[in-house]
Amino acid sequence: MAAAFPFNESHRLRRLKTFGILDTPAEEHFDSITKVAASLLQAPIALLNFIDETREWCKSAWGMEPQSAKREESLCAQALLTNDILVIPDATADDEFRNHPQVVGERKVVFYVGAVLKASDGTALGTLCV
Repeated sequence: MAAAFPFNESHRLRRLKTFGILDTPAEEHFDSITKVAASLLQAPIALLNFIDETREWCKSAWGMEPQSAKREESLCAQALLTNDILVIPDATADDEFRNHPQVVGERKVVFYVGAVLKASDGTALGTLCV
């Protein structure tokens, strides 16, 4: 699966890097966000991911160990393209996602909802997903 990029990708990446958040240790306030998201949606897993040039990088994980994924294999990178919220009620039955690496691979995602995280200027940086 080839990676798709938002129309403003170079600006988006510059903006993401200004936050200095990539490849940093876990932080309690981010972990609180993923814990609340999982609880509210009664989901076993919630992640806060940022999407850079090549990967989905996990800043916080609730219900699993943080893992990175290749951008072209990332449901969160797909959500980023919506600039809003991507909801996949049953990825195994969805024509667009049933063969996606995170659906058929080790993660075995069935239900997915990813809300795009934006900077104050509206630039999409990553997702909060369950």
